[in-house]
Amino acid sequence: MRLILLLLQVWGGLHISLSQNVTCSQPPQIDHAQVSDSSKKSLYHQDDVVYFTCDHGYISGPAIGYRCTARGWEVLHKGKCYLKPCILPEETPNGYYQIIHGEDFVFGTVIKYYCNEGYYMASRADTRTCLLDRWTNHVPVCEPFKCDNAFPTCEDITCDAEEMHNNLRVAGLPQANGKMKIGHQLQFECTNGFMLDGQEQVTCLESGQWDAPFPTCSEICRITNIPSSVRFYSPTGNREVRKGQKVTFGCKRPETYIHGNADVECLDNGQWSHSFPTCGDPLPCGKPPALESGDLREGLQFEYLHGERVEYICQNLYVMEGSAHRTCQNGEWIGAVKCLKPCIITVNDMQQRNIALKHKNPQKQYTPHNDQLEFTCSHGRPARREDRNMIRYCRDGVMVLPTCY
Repeated sequence: MRLILLLLQVWGGLHISLSQNVTCSQPPQIDHAQVSDSSKKSLYHQDDVVYFTCDHGYISGPAIGYRCTARGWEVLHKGKCYLKPCILPEETPNGYYQIIHGEDFVFGTVIKYYCNEGYYMASRADTRTCLLDRWTNHVPVCEPFKCDNAFPTCEDITCDAEEMHNNLRVAGLPQANGKMKIGHQLQFECTNGFMLDGQEQVTCLESGQWDAPFPTCSEICRITNIPSSVRFYSPTGNREVRKGQKVTFGCKRPETYIHGNADVECLDNGQWSHSFPTCGDPLPCGKPPALESGDLREGLQFEYLHGERVEYICQNLYVMEGSAHRTCQNGEWIGAVKCLKPCIITVNDMQQRNIALKHKNPQKQYTPHNDQLEFTCSHGRPARREDRNMIRYCRDGVMVLPTCY
């Protein structure tokens, strides 16, 4: 009995030792499947079991499994991974769908919806894709085409009457708001005391518009109570003018002068912009206007007769431009008098530009208008190319100085 037990122990140990020495290569390749993470090993021994997990979008039914044996890998649960089927997509009223990617209703298949004749796709998205548990997007909607009018209609082109001024009278308006067709004409005139501003006649065009805006009426300005010594020119040739027009006045006798405005304008309200002028002896002038940087050569008077003139002089280093006189003419001083300013050149101005006076004391210089100064570069510096001409002129207080590097 002891011998038998000893033999059995030896045989069992030998069997275990042999089974531990059995190893398997990497598991077989299964299409669209990978060895599950829980089954992965670097080395497989006898009786080790591996299970496979299908790729995304694929299913297998029962789990696929293999066992490592002395003869290699042995199938525990045979199977394959196939694309997961989808439920049938919904139909859309007045339309249909077709598969545009794939061959059956499985994961990844794309379908496109179309509308029947007489309908249009009202939805923005017209495709749907099969996912693991649903179809993307909502079912598209097909709406019927709608036409407001089966055929266009033709209507006569007409012009409408525009808003009219209170004092405007019109001839040619149809009775009972009748239509005014192409070529229809209207004539306008104003009531007494008003003058027409615009065209006397307008015509209806093919565009349904009038060839000109409706005119308006403005109050007439009348030329009345003109002194016998005054003559006038009217743009209308008579004593009635409209707004915006001007009447020009003058004196009949050459030795007399206008007192007032020579040009008077007709305003919107039928009034004149200024009183009508008169004619008479020339008016005296008051004190002559002051001159900037200048003075009168002679003493100042409070009143000057027509034709008298005054002479101005400029302050030191200022230069008179043109005439030095102003003349009293019928109450107004005429003549342009101006004193031109000298140029002031300082040492700081020259130092900033690396220049110096060539022939004069290098101090502050006062140079009258139109006089010149010649400069030179300091310390042998070169002049800028655009400043090689070192002679500069004073122009009414302004002298553009050269610059050296």
